[in-house]
Formats: sequence, structure tokens, C-alpha cells
Amino acid sequence: MKSNKQYAFMIAATGSGVGKTSVSTALCAAFIARGMSVQCFKAGPDFLDPTFSTALTGRPCYNLDIWMCGEEYCRELFEHKSEGADVVVVEGVMGLYDGADSSSDYGSSAHLARLLDIPVLLLIDVRGNARTAAAVVHGMVNFPNAPKVASVIANRVGSPAHGQIIDTALRSVNLSPLAGAVVRGAFPEIASRHLGLMPIDPLSVENRFYDNFAQAAEEHLAIDSILSLTEKRTASADDIITRKQIQEDTTKRVRMAIARDEAFFFYYADDLERLTSEGVELVPFSPLHDEILPHDIDALWIGGGYPEEHAAKLSRNSAMRSSIRQFAENGGVVYAECGGYMYIGNGIFDREEKYYEMCGVLPVKYSMRKKISRLSYAEVTFKTDTFFGPAGTECRGHEFHYSDIVARTEKSNAAYSVSYRKGGSTEEQGCSYKNVIAGYVHLHLSSHPFALKYFVSFVEKNITENL
Repeated sequence: MKSNKQYAFMIAATGSGVGKTSVSTALCAAFIARGMSVQCFKAGPDFLDPTFSTALTGRPCYNLDIWMCGEEYCRELFEHKSEGADVVVVEGVMGLYDGADSSSDYGSSAHLARLLDIPVLLLIDVRGNARTAAAVVHGMVNFPNAPKVASVIANRVGSPAHGQIIDTALRSVNLSPLAGAVVRGAFPEIASRHLGLMPIDPLSVENRFYDNFAQAAEEHLAIDSILSLTEKRTASADDIITRKQIQEDTTKRVRMAIARDEAFFFYYADDLERLTSEGVELVPFSPLHDEILPHDIDALWIGGGYPEEHAAKLSRNSAMRSSIRQFAENGGVVYAECGGYMYIGNGIFDREEKYYEMCGVLPVKYSMRKKISRLSYAEVTFKTDTFFGPAGTECRGHEFHYSDIVARTEKSNAAYSVSYRKGGSTEEQGCSYKNVIAGYVHLHLSSHPFALKYFVSFVEKNITENL
């Protein structure tokens, strides 16, 4: 049987802020304009960059993080979710060789590209550069354990003539010619704030936003060349090896409210899919716009986001705050991460030190900082029996926040101990109260399926005990 063509590659760069998301978005928009289907992935734990590709492609963008999830999980997720797509695009994280620590490239974009056996399109910022750009590329291409670099894209060139200078410099040392030279200002601007890029709302973004990206890609990127450099053979239906796949439980045994609005939207797509496959009915609600929790729910999940940006409106919605507090006090199962952790606490001081009352489930107050309070991978060990497993259960995730706890009473206990990859410290963090667990760490739970299965069983048992 004849195989179909599929193209797969990673957009990686020399560092953060070089334009990976803009170039990835432009290429994907151009592919879609040509009638091709596109599946996107994001290297690392980032929640924000995937909002762009999800809105554009109409398909969930999945995070691939080797440190949090392990090699096998990343490889299987990539292969499974890539099936049926014409083009598969992986957006890298930070610089090509930046991983879990500086002594190796473990967990880096380079590591991931080798694991997935896909070539890299290397993006470089050439402002103020000429021949030096070739030296940078030479070092990246010839670094130990380098992945296959199919070609180079120069971003923020000053003019077409500047792009030609960079191309000549690359050729002069036998490096691949440019697959694109993007002049400064060619792409629509993507706004940013603390934690990263401003997220895109798939329901409100205008089509011309992506049309402009596609037009810029056609003008400044050698799209046909990129496709020819990244084509791979895909197995025919007769050749496909059956992989382990999640069998969805069509009988929904647990009804769980999940906060989804402008303030709370940090969730991993595969986490939500795994919950659904385990028999959980996900019921979206808005802490900003709804007055009470959805009816007949058995559990509540509030992810991360930007409660500090919407603190006044969240605080004014006293009916919702009361509804959440009552659910928790009555023994409802509640899990909250980072922004959700802040929301179910007593209140938040913003950067101007104005205080806003929140749900009051946990006796904790938070204050926003101008600088990052924590940015690190984190390994969590639960101190006691919880809805994710017995005492000693371990999960991996990451922390990234600009707030700190400024007041805490003895009403709640620490939820877990956390070993931080950055700095090597171990601390007792989070809060555990009744059937509530909350903390700053964003856990990747679908790569720890035991924890999610245990969670569903715990909620079912809690339902039975409260009948």
C-alpha cells in the first residue's frame, strides 16, 4: 500500500525571545492556507505559546517535556497525536541546548529532536550581525550530540540585502543556505506580560491576524524548500504497529467542574483527555462570569492563569466565591494550582498593594512581586494520603509565578514536599485542608496515570460516603 507524505520538524533557536512562536505560527498559517492539516507540539512546560497554534489549527497543542513526563511518554504522545496530519511542527523551548541543567542537554529541544527523530530549523536573531551569524550557526550545528539541523532561518534582518549577506556567510563555511530571512516588523506583534506571551482566545481572534502571518511566511520563508527538507516517510495502514492508546470510559462516573475563562486556563491538553478517558465529565465554568458552581458536581479543578489581572472582578463576584467555599467546607474534592491556589485563598495584594478578597477556602494571603519568585522544575512527594495516592506518591511538574505567600494560619497543613531542580532545595509547600489540595506546582498528571486513576476512585468513594 502506498504511503502518504508527512512533514515533521522542530523550530528551535539560539535562545528565548528570538521569535520561535512567531515563525512557528507563520509557517503553520501558511501550511493551512495551502490546504494542509497541521498538528503542533510545544517543547517544555509552557501553557501560553500553545494557545496560538490551538486557535490556528483547531487541534490541541500538546506539551512534550522529557524531564516532567519521560522519554517514552513524549515519544508515544508525539506519534499518536501526529497521525493523520500533513505537517507536524514542534516549537522548541529556550535555546536549542538548554535543558534541565547546564551540565547536559537532558530535557532540551536538542534532546527532544533526537528522541523524535525530526530535523531542526534553527532560528537566529541577526540584528547587528553579518559573518558572526555563521560562527553562531557553526557552533550550534557542531555542538556535541547535535540533532540534525536541516536549515537556518534568519529573523529580524535589516533588509533583503542583509539577508543575502547572512546567506553568503553561511555558504562560505559550508553551512546550509538560509530557508528564510524575515525582515524586522514582518510579523504581526504578539504582546507579552509577566509569565510570557499574551494568550490568544480561539473564539475571538480575527482571521486576518493569522492571514497576516501566512502572507509574511510566503514572502520571507522558503516554504517549498522547508517542506522538501523535512519530508519523512509515514507508515502505511498495513505497516502501523499498534501503540498503547487510552481507551475512553464512555460511562461518566465523576462530574467535575473545571475553571475556564480569561483568569484560569493553564491546563495540559493530555491531562484533560486522560481525565475524560478515566470516566470524568468535565464541566467548564467561569469564576469571573458565573454566579455559582455547576449543579451536581463531585469535584472541582481550578488551574493556573492570571487571577491577579482580574482580581477586582473575581473579588466582586461574591456569589461564586461563596459557592466554592461552601463546596469545600462540605467535603467536596477540590484541586487548585498556582493561580487557582491564589484564588481559593483569603486574598491577593496586587502590585500597588491593594487587597482583594478571594474565596477564603485556605487561610493564605498572597502578594504580587515585580520579579519572578520561582521558576523551576519541581518533584512533589505527597506527605499524607491524598486523592492522588497514598503518602509517598511522587509526581513531577514545574513552578513559575510572580507572587509570594505573605500570611498563613494553622488551619491547613502543607500538601507536599517539593524538590526543586533549580537550586536543589527541598521545601514543604502547598496546602491540604479537608478534601482540598492546592499549591504553586503545576503537575503533569497524565504522565503519572496512577495519580489520575486514584483521583477518580477517590472521588467516587467520596460520592458514596456522602449519599
